[in-house]
Amino acid sequence: MQEHLRSLLEPGSGKDKQGQPIVGVHNVDYDAALGLLTLCREIRAQRDERYRQFLQDWAQWRADHLFDRLRHLLRTAITEEVLTEVLHDRPADSSPPAPSLPEGVSLPDKEETTDAKIRQTEPRPVRPPTHRKRQSTRS
Repeated sequence: MQEHLRSLLEPGSGKDKQGQPIVGVHNVDYDAALGLLTLCREIRAQRDERYRQFLQDWAQWRADHLFDRLRHLLRTAITEEVLTEVLHDRPADSSPPAPSLPEGVSLPDKEETTDAKIRQTEPRPVRPPTHRKRQSTRS
């Protein structure tokens, strides 16, 4: 709205082609500018009233201990099982069950696993890229 108001007032400011100040009451649509200012003032008053009402409601909610009661209701309503389901986590006091391996399957020794990791991380020789000549598709 401010930008629109600025554009309404702009024709009445600055200098003309000869460098003379622009003067005169007919260069600006003051009625449109006044209407826009009136609208801005009404919107501001409405927002101020809504904010004042919000502050009043908030103070009442705090005086009524609404948020404390909501916290209490949530704490009594939610169980550890529901909390675990919602958070996709285990309760703090339980530990995960140890995984079991199928019968006949065993884990490799620690030394074997370490050697395999070292072999995987050894650098591989780098070959220089080969450049191929493009064959012309033109006849």
